[in-house]
Amino acid sequence: MDGLQRAGNPNKRIGISSIGRSISRSSWIMEDVFSASKHSSRSRRVDEDEEALKWAAIERLPTYDRLRTSVMQSFVDHEIIGKKLEDRQVDVTKLDMNDRQKFMDMHFKVAEEDNEKYLKKFRNRIDRVGIKLPTVEVRFDHLTVEADCYIGSRALPSLTNVARNIAESALAVLGIKLAKTTNLTILKDVSGIVKPSRMTLLLGPPSSGKTTLLLALAGKLDESLRVEGDVTYNGYSLDEFVPKKTSAYISQNDVHVGEMTVQETLDFSARCQGVGTRYDLLKELARREKEAGIFPEADVDLFMKATAMEGVESSLITDYTLKLLGLDICKDTIVGDEMHRGVSGGQKKRVTTGEMIVGPSKTLFMDEISTGLDSSTTYQIVKCLQQIVHLTEATIFESLLQPAPETFDLFDDIILLSEGKALLTSYKRLLQRRIKNNIGQIEASHTDTSQRVNLQAGSRASMSECNSITSSLCLSTSREDTNQHWLSKNSQSLKRNSLKPVGTKNGTNVGALIFGMAINMFNGLSELSLMINRLPVFYKQRDLLFHPAWTYTLPSFLLRVPISILEYVVWVAVTYYTIGFVPEASRSIELQFFNQLMLVFLTQKMAARFFRLIAGLCRTMVIANTGGALTLLLVFLLGGFIVPKREIPNWWEWAYWVSPLSYGYNAFTVNEMFDPRLMNKLASDNVTPLGVQLLRNYDVPNNENWYWIGAGVLFGFTVLFNVLFTFALTYLNRKFQHSLD
Repeated sequence: MDGLQRAGNPNKRIGISSIGRSISRSSWIMEDVFSASKHSSRSRRVDEDEEALKWAAIERLPTYDRLRTSVMQSFVDHEIIGKKLEDRQVDVTKLDMNDRQKFMDMHFKVAEEDNEKYLKKFRNRIDRVGIKLPTVEVRFDHLTVEADCYIGSRALPSLTNVARNIAESALAVLGIKLAKTTNLTILKDVSGIVKPSRMTLLLGPPSSGKTTLLLALAGKLDESLRVEGDVTYNGYSLDEFVPKKTSAYISQNDVHVGEMTVQETLDFSARCQGVGTRYDLLKELARREKEAGIFPEADVDLFMKATAMEGVESSLITDYTLKLLGLDICKDTIVGDEMHRGVSGGQKKRVTTGEMIVGPSKTLFMDEISTGLDSSTTYQIVKCLQQIVHLTEATIFESLLQPAPETFDLFDDIILLSEGKALLTSYKRLLQRRIKNNIGQIEASHTDTSQRVNLQAGSRASMSECNSITSSLCLSTSREDTNQHWLSKNSQSLKRNSLKPVGTKNGTNVGALIFGMAINMFNGLSELSLMINRLPVFYKQRDLLFHPAWTYTLPSFLLRVPISILEYVVWVAVTYYTIGFVPEASRSIELQFFNQLMLVFLTQKMAARFFRLIAGLCRTMVIANTGGALTLLLVFLLGGFIVPKREIPNWWEWAYWVSPLSYGYNAFTVNEMFDPRLMNKLASDNVTPLGVQLLRNYDVPNNENWYWIGAGVLFGFTVLFNVLFTFALTYLNRKFQHSLD
C-alpha cells in the first residue's frame, strides 16, 4: 500500500492486484536507484575526503620519507557497486612485481595512447608550479672527419697484417712511418642544429657518414680519426663537460650478455645509469606543491617517485620501457647469443634501444634502430619517442633506413647526407615545399639562411644553471651500489652457465701431480672464449660510463671462488686416494691432503686470471687463440717438468722464474716427497733419504719451505694477473669493424 501511495493518488483504488504489485515493485526500484545514486555521491565525497587526508598525511612526513611515499590506486571487488577504486599508501622503493604489473595494466594498456596521456599529466604538473625542464641544443659547425686507411690486400684482417700493424704502430711512436695509406674523408664541412623538443631525422644512403656524424655528436669517435670543426651542447664544447654522461648513443650493433633476460638487461642498465636529475626535479616539485597547497594526481606522483629512487633492484622505469617497446611479452626470455637461443632479432634490436632509454639522458643519438623491425612496430616506437620529445623537451637525433611515410611524418626536422656532405639542413616543411615545387637538384648552398644565422647565435648558460649537462666523471651510482649490481649480474651469469668437471687418469705420483696441475691449468681455458664474447658488452657499458673496469673484475673473481672450491674439492677427493698419494690426512709438520687441496685451488684461480688477461690483451678470438697458445706453450715448456731446470739455457733461465707453473710444480712435488714414508726410507746409497733423492732427480729444491713459497707465488700471480686484466679493460679498446655509414 505504501508503494501504491508513492506511485500515484492515495485516494484511488486499483482492482487488479498484480498491476498493483508491479507498480509497487517499480516504485521501489526507482527509489532504490535514487537512493543508490545518493549513496554513490556520498561515497564519492567520502572517498575524496579520504584521499585528501592521505595526501595531507604524506605532506606532513619528513622530506626524505615524503619523496619515497605515494598513493597507489587499484581496483577491488565491492559488494554493491562492483569494482571500486581503492587508494593505499605505499613506499615506492618497495613495490614488488605484482604492484608494478597492476600499475602498468591500469595506466599503460595501449602504449601510444596511454603514454601520451601520462606525459600530458606530467607536463601539466610541471607547468602548474612553474618549473622549466632542462634542455640540450646540439650544434655542429664545419665538422670534418678524416681517416687514414690501408688499401688493397693490406687492409685485410690477416695474421700477417695484424703483426705488421703492431710493428708499424711501434715505429710510428718514433716518428717512422712505413705503411702506405690513403686519406678518406668521411664527413666534409657539415653544419647543423639539433634542437630540443623536436625530432630530427638523419637520412642518407649507406656509407654516407651517418654513423660517423652520430658518433661525433655523442663524443664517441675513434681517437685515430682526424676531426675538425666544432660540436657544442648549449654552447659548451665537448672538452668542457662529459658528453658520454650527458647524451646516449644507441648503436646499430646488438651487443648484450646472452644469459641475461630482457628485463634483467634493462634493470642492470637502469641501475648503472642512475636517475640523473629526476630526484632533484622531484624534490623541487614537491617543495613548490607543498607551498602552493596542491595535491598531485596519484598515478603521476607514484611514477615520478618510483623512477627517481636509486638502488632499486627492479624499477618501474624498466616496466614502462618494456611496454613502450613491446618487449613486455618476452621480458623473462634470455636475450641469447650464438650459443643460447633467445629473443628474435627484432626484439634484440629493441633491447638495444631500451638499454639506453631507461637511463636519465634526454639527449639521444639513435643509429638505425629500425633494423629488423616491421613498419608498424617502427611507427609505434617512433611515435612514443615523439611524445617524449615534445612533452618533456628531450633532444633526439635519429637515423633510419627508408622509413615508411607515416613514420617520416612524425619528425620535425631532417638532415640529408650523401658522400659525407650535407645536401640540405632544413626544416621538414621547407624540404616538402621545395620538392612540391619540383626543385631538381638540392645543393649545399641552398641551406636555409635562418639556419646559418642560428648557428652563430648559440646561447651559453652557466654550468650551474645548465642541469642537462654533466661535467663530472663520477659514477652515476655509489661504489657500493655498483659493486652490488655487478655481483648480482655475475651471479646470474654463473647460474646459467654450469661448469663441467674434468676427469683424470692414473699414473705415478709425480706424473699424476704434473697431469693434475696441467688439467687444472687448462680448466681456465674456457675463460678465454667466454671473456672474448663478453668484451663487446663490457666495452659498450664502460664507454657509456656505466661502471669502471675494477667493478667488473673484482666481483667476477669473488663470485667464482665457491665454484672453484667445489671443483678442487671434487678433484682432490676423487684423485688423491685412488692415485696413491700420501694416505694420511696429516703428518708431523702440516696437513698434506689439505695442502694439495689449497695448491689445486690456487692453480685454478691463477689459470682463470691468466686466460682472462690474455683475452683482455688480445681482444679477438683469432689473436687470443694464437697468442694464448704460444704463451701457454712457453709457460709449460719452461715450468721445470717438461725440460728440467738444469737443462734450460742460462740466457733462458729468467723465463723459468717468471713461469707460474714452475712454482706450482715445485710446491706440489715438495708437498708429496716430504712424506714421512719417503723421508724415513733410504735411497740406494743407504745415506740419502728416498724423498730427497727423488727431489734431486726431478731437479726440485730440497727445501720443505718451497711449499709455502710456491703457494705464495701462485697467489701473487693471481693478484698480478687480476690487476693487469683490470688495466687492460681500462685502457684498451675493442676495434670493431664498423662500416663508414
